Amino acid sequence: RNWIEDSEAPEIQKRIEHQKLNALLGLCEAAICRRQVLLEYFDDSGEPCGNCDTCDTKPQTFDGTIPAQMALSAVYRTGQRFGIVYVVDVLMGREDDRIIQFGHDQQSTFGIGKEWSKPEWQNIFRQLVSRNLLMVDVNEYNGIKITEKGFAFLKKKESIEFRKLSVKQKAKRDKSARRSKPVMSDESDQSLFEKLKEARQAMAKKRRVPAYVIFHDKTLIELASRRPQSIEEMLEVNGIGESKLKKFGHTLLDVILADRDD
Repeated sequence: RNWIEDSEAPEIQKRIEHQKLNALLGLCEAAICRRQVLLEYFDDSGEPCGNCDTCDTKPQTFDGTIPAQMALSAVYRTGQRFGIVYVVDVLMGREDDRIIQFGHDQQSTFGIGKEWSKPEWQNIFRQLVSRNLLMVDVNEYNGIKITEKGFAFLKKKESIEFRKLSVKQKAKRDKSARRSKPVMSDESDQSLFEKLKEARQAMAKKRRVPAYVIFHDKTLIELASRRPQSIEEMLEVNGIGESKLKKFGHTLLDVILADRDD
């Protein structure tokens, strides 16, 4: 994912690549025949092939009916326009500024999924996409939407099984999440980071795009830590290429230089 984000590809292409990666992960984590998963992805159906690894050795599964209903309900109640990370935060009851701003902390689905961890929820969502109950709209910043099959699943109160996230996978992803969590050790760096976030939010609002389209937090963190003093030095920061530098570089550099003078 870092390779995708750090590339100079247009944002729409990055969203497409993220969707491809999630679809591949969904296929890998599927609880049913690989052939059936591929057919379902293309809105088709068929019998188990009897030849793939999941047919040969049935993976550990669990009854995913309740979490699937929770996930689809949360997607619906948040307007079918947010990404997986946002909807997972709603399900886990995270008091995020955006969630509060949109009033989703008042929805009945807020905090109902605390029984599952974030990696487990992400695993569930990927399997819902691979089973064609949810779809990712790359034209709407990877917002997730319920498919016809997803609505039918809710209406008919069908059941579904999901592949369990292995202990090894869970530990690895928890470790990765902890490692990637923004941590600022210096108070002055933290202060600059917050100022850079405000500048990013203003630019995002002006362009009517999500803040991450401008820069991800990790890029702002590196800017706050390294404090480049020129446009040329900003190019050395991960996540900043010629294109974004031209569009947003001077604005952020002004914030950094102003913070130095405070």
